[in-house]
Amino acid sequence: MIKVVDLVPVPIFGDIDEALKDRELIAKELRESTNGAIELDVVPIEKGAETIESIYDEYVNAPYILQKVVEAVKSGANAVVIDCFGDPGLDAARELVDVPIIGANQASTYLAAQLASRFSIINILPGTEIQVLNLVRKYGL
Repeated sequence: MIKVVDLVPVPIFGDIDEALKDRELIAKELRESTNGAIELDVVPIEKGAETIESIYDEYVNAPYILQKVVEAVKSGANAVVIDCFGDPGLDAARELVDVPIIGANQASTYLAAQLASRFSIINILPGTEIQVLNLVRKYGL
């Protein structure tokens, strides 16, 4: 069995509860469609900023994200997905553990670059525009 942790890098409050339910449904469907070969655990952090809408929020939540990454690997996770387009704590998490750590932004922008010579990112939060642009530049895209 392959165990993947979907790390939600914010505490669960109000509106995000629905998003968590969606992810848990995906986890159930993945488990069923693979006959239990892939187990997806959805794990939120307990403390930190309610949302990551700035570099400051990312830095506030990073220690809690890194703690959960280490805990996930100690509990047998084969990979961790940081479930946020800002890839918070991605580089530091990769330094701490020896399993694949996947960032939502990095994975999706590299895939987009493989599918087409140009791509766009639709950003709904003005405060995150700098983060997203910095990541795209960092990834050489």
